Amino acid sequence: MQVFSSGIFGFLLFSRIFSGLGAGALTVVSPLFLSEIAPAKTRGMTVSIYMVMLLSFLSLGMSSEAVLSIVSRLTLVDRLLCQLRCQSPSGRHQNAIPTRPVGPADPSRSRLHRIVLHA
Repeated sequence: MQVFSSGIFGFLLFSRIFSGLGAGALTVVSPLFLSEIAPAKTRGMTVSIYMVMLLSFLSLGMSSEAVLSIVSRLTLVDRLLCQLRCQSPSGRHQNAIPTRPVGPADPSRSRLHRIVLHA
């Protein structure tokens, strides 16, 4: 929801609160519920496995976000450098070296030019 709340402060605030409640339920309520329903013999292992899996996937998500952030920054830097590098100086067309036309507009290929030169 936070992604789609661009420019709408109330929606961003609501989505942050909603995400916080979800994170709280994942880290507090779920282990508590698991410890209540798991048999006494496997209670510790059940809650431990849940927490290890939860924290592993949270770490994986945060590290992938960090990698994507670095990649996007590098892409942004590359775009900025390309803009600086590829920008033409002022007066470029006035200082350009004239090129000889090639193709049908080439005067050396016109019939009149051949007649005048070879006559």
